[in-house]
Amino acid sequence: VGVFYQFSENSHARVGLGYYIQDKDSSDNPNVDDDDSQGFNVDSEIFKAWPFRRGNISLLTMSGYQQDDSGSQDNGFNIYYEGRVDADYALLRRLTTDAYIGYRIDDYPDQQPSRTDKTLRAGVGLAYQPLPWLTSRLDYTLTDRRSDENNDENTVNRVSFTITISPELPIRLLR
Repeated sequence: VGVFYQFSENSHARVGLGYYIQDKDSSDNPNVDDDDSQGFNVDSEIFKAWPFRRGNISLLTMSGYQQDDSGSQDNGFNIYYEGRVDADYALLRRLTTDAYIGYRIDDYPDQQPSRTDKTLRAGVGLAYQPLPWLTSRLDYTLTDRRSDENNDENTVNRVSFTITISPELPIRLLR
């Protein structure tokens, strides 16, 4: 059960309250508890943006639940809480910069013993568009994960440079 409300073009809120029931027969993962679990959970997203003449600042908070089985190991059901701040600014007509910082807490109640991950993500980028169909971008991102499970702690620093070529008009393959 929930509600969505659009306050303005630049802000909205979605809040829902749910009750989850996990009826597990067996699990192939020895780290996941086979006992059934249940409880209340808040599923939410709150967004606010502050546009100004040459840029934008936005704030996003989220909470919810998901099945974390897409990585190298199946961590099972998790409940998360996340906050993020983004900013972008047009330095020149064809040169823009952006930055973000976010923090996320993932709680895995089915793990034995229960596990919590705390992840900090931050990044900064610079984009240059010399032609309408050509964009180059330089990015730096940092991901720092701390966990109750020491084997899952890591810090990743990544720098990337991309060139994007896209036609001004769409290409139609079938007419």
